[in-house]
Amino acid sequence: MAFAGRTSPGTDAGPTFAAPLEQIYRDQLQSLIRLLIGYVGVRAGAEDLAHDAFLRANSAWPKIEHGPRVDAYVRTIAINLALSVLRRQATAAHHQVHCLPDARSAESEVMLRSDRQRIAEAIKLLSVRQQQCVLLRYWDALPEAQIAERLGISRNSVKTHLRRGLEVLRRELGDDMREAS
Repeated sequence: MAFAGRTSPGTDAGPTFAAPLEQIYRDQLQSLIRLLIGYVGVRAGAEDLAHDAFLRANSAWPKIEHGPRVDAYVRTIAINLALSVLRRQATAAHHQVHCLPDARSAESEVMLRSDRQRIAEAIKLLSVRQQQCVLLRYWDALPEAQIAERLGISRNSVKTHLRRGLEVLRRELGDDMREAS
């Protein structure tokens, strides 16, 4: 898969990208998209955010340190973009004109809510670091050591964030959380 915007010689289709960033794109894109789906809940939106993160990293390429943690830098950009989207959505929802709700039965309301929406809402209650750890562990299925490496924190910190995050999720989701585990 070629990096979006990569040009062939003689074309004017867009910018070119640094080879290390292109390699990170190939290696990390799908994982990053899965992580962002956990934040925004929609694959198309997550893909857009992931691509935007790589474009921003490319724009900052001359200014950033090109060490072994460039992938963490891209991931941080993507998470910050996702959080900005969520803040904008919350602000827009706050300013919407509130109409009287349609009269629906309790059963139809329950059927309209999927488990995924409930989990996504519960995840929003976690701190950013807890969200990162929970999504990397249970969405990306990464081991604690790899999560610690990606986030630049100790393995014990990952365990603590996972434990505290799961406590909040269990409290919020109740019996649904126990059935899933």
